[in-house]
Amino acid sequence: MEIIDLQDLVDQARENLHVELKDWLDLKDSVCRANLARHIAALANFGGGYIVIGFNDQGDEINSSILTCRDYSRDDISGIVKKYLVPAFQCDVATGKSSLSGQLHPIIRVPGHRETPVCSQADGPQDSKGRPQGIRIATYYMRMPGPASEPILTPDGWRALIHRCVLNERERLIASLSAVIAGRQEHSEISDALLDWHRRNYDRFAAVLAS
Repeated sequence: MEIIDLQDLVDQARENLHVELKDWLDLKDSVCRANLARHIAALANFGGGYIVIGFNDQGDEINSSILTCRDYSRDDISGIVKKYLVPAFQCDVATGKSSLSGQLHPIIRVPGHRETPVCSQADGPQDSKGRPQGIRIATYYMRMPGPASEPILTPDGWRALIHRCVLNERERLIASLSAVIAGRQEHSEISDALLDWHRRNYDRFAAVLAS
């Protein structure tokens, strides 16, 4: 993930594939939580990024007389991730102060996925017609041109995601091999790691083939 200066995120607020701008979201609202979970999943599967609160899509600041940075704690975000996404992971929450207005803005830093991509494990709350809002169960989301956080539906989208998974797995295996060579790890551990890698990639291939 590209490292971006937090001050730039609020002083030069612009949406792109790694940055999502959102209005002040009431995280007590179940639809808002489900929508936020979708954006977090998409950014994680794209390699990581940021969600900056208190801006519209054009990058204009939005004042809030009700919500503040205290309403976006790390525990709140963790609760959303644990409910809607698997595997679970930790997002950091920082604060950026606008040089123009002096207003404070919550900034959610979403890490990139590791060897396993992020999938939704629950539907968002249903609307009046029984349709899930915000996020749909058993769906892999990705950042798409627009920018938008959308389900992966094309071969190119899957190819990019699988490529990142393979690279992340390669880094883990190289680190394990290096530990073996340095005498810091038992050989049985690296064998288990290789067998686990083979099993998970086969399972993933079978799942993609079936879908």
